[in-house]
Amino acid sequence: DRPELNRTNYKGYCGTELSFITQAPHLGVNIYRLEPGKNIAAHFGSHSRLTVSLGLDVPEGAEATLTVGATGHLWRQGKAMVFDDAFEHSVAHHGTLPRYVLGVMFLHPDAV
Repeated sequence: DRPELNRTNYKGYCGTELSFITQAPHLGVNIYRLEPGKNIAAHFGSHSRLTVSLGLDVPEGAEATLTVGATGHLWRQGKAMVFDDAFEHSVAHHGTLPRYVLGVMFLHPDAV
């Protein structure tokens, strides 16, 4: 069973309650591979989801960057970052070897 969202918390994001949101967003665990020289264009996720991104295999000097809003963050092997999926985010990888990260998506505490 997926938990029901507390939709009243959306008022802070949008100014009004979003009546079309009736269930939790996609949650889960994924391993993401990104080839050198590749990018993931800026996009938005879900308003009620946080994402943990853990560097599993990040080659030295990879310059693999997660940009959330206007702030860039370099992935580091064995280090995790947490970001709000509702904010615009993008990925760039300027290294020479593939970069692997573990992504864990979970409900934002304000949404439950």
